[in-house]
Amino acid sequence: MSPTQPRPSGPPTGTPEDDPADALLRRIGAQLIAVAPEGWRRIDFTATMATMVEDFALTVVLPDGGTPPVDPPPGIKPDLMDLRHRMYEPGRGTWLSLRLVIDPPGSYVVDFNFDLDPRWDPPVPDVVFQRDFEAYPRDPAHVPGWLRERLAGGAGDGERSPRP
Repeated sequence: MSPTQPRPSGPPTGTPEDDPADALLRRIGAQLIAVAPEGWRRIDFTATMATMVEDFALTVVLPDGGTPPVDPPPGIKPDLMDLRHRMYEPGRGTWLSLRLVIDPPGSYVVDFNFDLDPRWDPPVPDVVFQRDFEAYPRDPAHVPGWLRERLAGGAGDGERSPRP
């Protein structure tokens, strides 16, 4: 699995023991399917995460095109935290957000965002990025400009923590 490339749709190959990240994705997908109403046509889930805060959005599309309100399953957060941890690459960091799209009966595509500003809404203070960087450090070559500004407490959108 390449964290910078989308996963091809279709059931994953191998067994859960082959790749712990694949096993976690299967478990996350199963949790999302379990909360979807009967007859769903598509599940679209996004997670934006840092060590201090997370934001989840779940859209379930029904055969008539309707999108009823569906809350993400309560047990999904620990699996997503574990997935971030397992996907950490020393020097490169880990993903900041993901999008998981599931089509019946369970084929899926997942995209991981390692480098783009996840654009929290509402914006989060710089300390969120600073703590996340401490937990998942990156080499300077893998720190995008927007993140470099946030780590320094620099200018940009959102609430800012005071500079030391």
